Amino acid sequence: MTLPRPRHQMIVMRLVYALEHWSRSSGSGTVYPSDTPFLLKRNPDTLRGPDIAWLRAERAAAVQPDYVIEGAPDLSIEVASPSDRISSLLKKIFQYLEAGSEAVWLVMPSGREIHVYRPDESPRILRVGEAIESRLLAGFSIAVGEIFR
Repeated sequence: MTLPRPRHQMIVMRLVYALEHWSRSSGSGTVYPSDTPFLLKRNPDTLRGPDIAWLRAERAAAVQPDYVIEGAPDLSIEVASPSDRISSLLKKIFQYLEAGSEAVWLVMPSGREIHVYRPDESPRILRVGEAIESRLLAGFSIAVGEIFR
């Protein structure tokens, strides 16, 4: 497995910081950093560690910190790396959605875009000049350009 490049890590850091700040001030949920294990399904087991995960406060309160988290994050975020194949990224996205994620953000550094996936909706593409806002994260907003600065 290749290690993420600095640009990837800086994008992850900016998003974690923004989500963590909002989550703490609103009391809405908890942010989990890269590779926190989520068990999406059993038999066969599907274990994923998104680049960033967010759980609503009521779900986060039930997390046992020394164990794998059961179910998908409410919000899953993946940041594409140059070595990622779109087919493998889409597979992850659909696994998160099928397991119960309410939203998945695919951050595409090369195009400076964020692709927003929700169950039963067409993906939305956000670009520099727009902001990420979500009914899942009431009151949260960050400019797409701020993520890629």
